[in-house]
Amino acid sequence: MDEPLAISPLWLEFSGLPEWLNAEARAGAWAVFKKIVELDCQQNAIPDIVEAAPAELAQWTGLKAETVQKILVKLRRKHLIACSLGDHEEETALIQIQIPLKTPRPAAEVCKESGKAFFRPGMRLRYAYPIDEPPGDEVRLQQVVDLYFNNISMRINSFLLDELRLIARRFDLESIRRVFGRAGLNDKPELRWAVKELLKEAKDKRTIADCRLPNAD
Repeated sequence: MDEPLAISPLWLEFSGLPEWLNAEARAGAWAVFKKIVELDCQQNAIPDIVEAAPAELAQWTGLKAETVQKILVKLRRKHLIACSLGDHEEETALIQIQIPLKTPRPAAEVCKESGKAFFRPGMRLRYAYPIDEPPGDEVRLQQVVDLYFNNISMRINSFLLDELRLIARRFDLESIRRVFGRAGLNDKPELRWAVKELLKEAKDKRTIADCRLPNAD
């Protein structure tokens, strides 16, 4: 089938997560979370970072942009996603599903008790089980943390650490070193400013690369 489709792991719908999210996070939280999952499934063979502005997620889910922004904060507090949010709803955010994903009904229970023929015990379900980190990821993360401490702030918590991990995975170390260094020259160094600059640089690089592609004719 050539028609573009949005897909997501079916086990999540049987895990109790939709009802739990809308009740414990905020009405509409499941719609936003599922859209993030669909983007991840579309873009990444193995779960990874997706880029989307809250305003875009609002358009795709029928919610208000400010509501989506609040939902993303709630999803982060519930440790369902890691994210780096901009100051405004139109700014691109870095988002990644936290793995293994904690759901009201664990994946093994869904496979065992759902009564659906398409589930079977022992199935390796997306987001349900830990993924081995690529070699060197922790070393790279520590380098980024050091750059953050040296240029932006000595303040750190679990959410900031998740954000720095996203930055380490998404951008090359030289770009991070350069942009964090520029951030340190500001009167009030901010990580959000640095992420915005990194996203802008990455977009500019993609534009230049596209312009250099050989003419199909």
